[in-house]
Amino acid sequence: MSASDNLSAEQLSMFMPAKQLRGMHLSDAHVWLLNHGLSSADESNVRRSRKNVMQRKRRQAKKSGLYDSIKAEGVKEPVEIGDTLYTGEQQLINGHHRVAAAMSIDPNMLIPVKY
Repeated sequence: MSASDNLSAEQLSMFMPAKQLRGMHLSDAHVWLLNHGLSSADESNVRRSRKNVMQRKRRQAKKSGLYDSIKAEGVKEPVEIGDTLYTGEQQLINGHHRVAAAMSIDPNMLIPVKY
Protein backbone atom coordinates (compact mmCIF):
# COMPACT_ATOMS: atom_id res chain seq x y z
CA MET A 1 0.00 0.00 0.00
CA SER A 2 1.41 3.39 -0.98
CA ALA A 3 0.58 6.88 0.21
CA SER A 4 -1.25 7.54 -3.06
CA ASP A 5 -3.81 4.78 -2.26
CA ASN A 6 -5.60 7.16 0.13
CA LEU A 7 -5.91 10.07 -2.31
CA SER A 8 -8.96 11.12 -4.31
CA ALA A 9 -8.84 11.39 -8.13
CA GLU A 10 -8.56 15.18 -7.81
CA GLN A 11 -5.61 14.88 -5.45
CA LEU A 12 -3.93 12.32 -7.71
CA SER A 13 -3.96 14.86 -10.58
CA MET A 14 -1.50 16.89 -8.50
CA PHE A 15 1.09 14.09 -8.86
CA MET A 16 3.05 12.83 -11.87
CA PRO A 17 5.42 9.87 -12.25
CA ALA A 18 9.13 10.71 -12.37
CA LYS A 19 9.49 9.19 -15.85
CA GLN A 20 6.87 11.59 -17.24
CA LEU A 21 8.50 14.62 -15.61
CA ARG A 22 11.94 13.59 -16.88
CA GLY A 23 10.93 14.48 -20.43
CA MET A 24 9.76 17.96 -19.45
CA HIS A 25 13.14 19.52 -18.77
CA LEU A 26 13.78 21.02 -22.20
CA SER A 27 14.84 24.62 -22.07
CA ASP A 28 13.13 27.14 -24.35
CA ALA A 29 16.34 27.21 -26.41
CA HIS A 30 16.19 23.44 -26.91
CA VAL A 31 12.52 23.63 -27.88
CA TRP A 32 13.26 26.38 -30.38
CA LEU A 33 16.12 24.40 -31.92
CA LEU A 34 14.08 21.21 -32.19
CA ASN A 35 11.24 23.07 -33.91
CA HIS A 36 13.35 24.97 -36.45
CA GLY A 37 14.66 22.40 -38.89
CA LEU A 38 17.73 20.92 -37.26
CA SER A 39 19.70 18.26 -39.06
CA SER A 40 19.42 14.82 -37.47
CA ALA A 41 22.98 15.17 -36.10
CA ASP A 42 22.09 18.50 -34.42
CA GLU A 43 18.89 17.03 -33.01
CA SER A 44 20.88 14.10 -31.64
CA ASN A 45 23.27 16.54 -29.90
CA VAL A 46 20.36 18.42 -28.31
CA ARG A 47 18.82 15.17 -27.05
CA ARG A 48 22.21 13.97 -25.72
CA SER A 49 22.60 17.33 -23.96
CA ARG A 50 19.22 16.81 -22.24
CA LYS A 51 20.31 13.36 -21.03
CA ASN A 52 23.60 14.75 -19.68
CA VAL A 53 21.74 17.44 -17.73
CA MET A 54 19.64 14.86 -15.89
CA GLN A 55 22.70 12.69 -15.17
CA ARG A 56 24.50 15.71 -13.72
CA LYS A 57 21.45 16.64 -11.61
CA ARG A 58 21.26 13.06 -10.26
CA ARG A 59 24.95 13.13 -9.24
CA GLN A 60 24.46 16.50 -7.52
CA ALA A 61 21.37 15.19 -5.68
CA LYS A 62 23.40 12.22 -4.40
CA LYS A 63 26.22 14.46 -3.17
CA SER A 64 23.87 16.84 -1.37
CA GLY A 65 21.93 14.12 0.45
CA LEU A 66 18.72 14.85 -1.47
CA TYR A 67 18.83 11.41 -3.09
CA ASP A 68 18.93 9.65 0.30
CA SER A 69 16.10 11.81 1.63
CA ILE A 70 13.90 11.05 -1.38
CA LYS A 71 14.72 7.35 -1.17
CA ALA A 72 13.65 7.30 2.48
CA GLU A 73 10.65 9.65 2.40
CA GLY A 74 9.71 10.37 -1.22
CA VAL A 75 9.54 13.84 -2.77
CA LYS A 76 7.99 16.22 -0.23
CA GLU A 77 8.22 19.59 -2.00
CA PRO A 78 6.30 19.94 -5.28
CA VAL A 79 8.18 20.50 -8.51
CA GLU A 80 7.01 23.41 -10.66
CA ILE A 81 5.72 23.07 -14.21
CA GLY A 82 5.00 25.94 -16.61
CA ASP A 83 4.51 26.56 -20.31
CA THR A 84 7.41 26.92 -22.74
CA LEU A 85 7.74 30.25 -24.49
CA TYR A 86 7.79 28.95 -28.06
CA THR A 87 5.35 26.05 -28.08
CA GLY A 88 3.20 26.49 -25.01
CA GLU A 89 3.97 22.90 -23.99
CA GLN A 90 4.55 22.10 -20.35
CA GLN A 91 8.11 22.30 -19.09
CA LEU A 92 9.75 21.50 -15.77
CA ILE A 93 10.73 24.87 -14.33
CA ASN A 94 11.88 24.03 -10.82
CA GLY A 95 12.75 20.65 -9.30
CA HIS A 96 15.22 19.08 -11.72
CA HIS A 97 17.32 17.54 -8.93
CA ARG A 98 14.23 16.03 -7.28
CA VAL A 99 13.04 14.53 -10.57
CA ALA A 100 16.50 13.15 -11.43
CA ALA A 101 16.86 11.54 -7.98
CA ALA A 102 13.33 10.10 -8.02
CA MET A 103 13.80 8.80 -11.55
CA SER A 104 16.92 6.87 -10.57
CA ILE A 105 15.19 5.42 -7.48
CA ASP A 106 11.88 4.47 -9.14
CA PRO A 107 10.69 5.82 -12.53
CA ASN A 108 7.08 5.34 -11.36
CA MET A 109 7.53 7.30 -8.12
CA LEU A 110 4.77 9.89 -7.86
CA ILE A 111 6.03 13.44 -7.45
CA PRO A 112 3.88 16.36 -6.26
CA VAL A 113 3.42 18.98 -8.97
CA LYS A 114 2.60 22.69 -8.81
CA TYR A 115 1.38 24.37 -12.02
